[in-house]
Amino acid sequence: MGFVLAEYYSEKGLWRKERTQTKGALNLAVNSEGMPAICVDAFPRNIYVKSRAGNWDMIKACAHKIAFGKDDVLYRIGCDRYLYVHR
Repeated sequence: MGFVLAEYYSEKGLWRKERTQTKGALNLAVNSEGMPAICVDAFPRNIYVKSRAGNWDMIKACAHKIAFGKDDVLYRIGCDRYLYVHR
């Protein structure tokens, strides 16, 4: 099933579900622009990165964990237990 992202609206005191997310998240990372990336819980566990336009762009790469580093370089722990760097 995976996790669903939600955004908190402090002026209303409400959490609202991210309406454009179509896959359940296993892991979450956020880049320096505040845009989320998720690796999904269903195989092949691809990575989805949300763009400023609001689209979720897929990176075809099996991942258990993801993180952003310096200059928004994406790191992932692959399903084969190797550590990968996506520039």
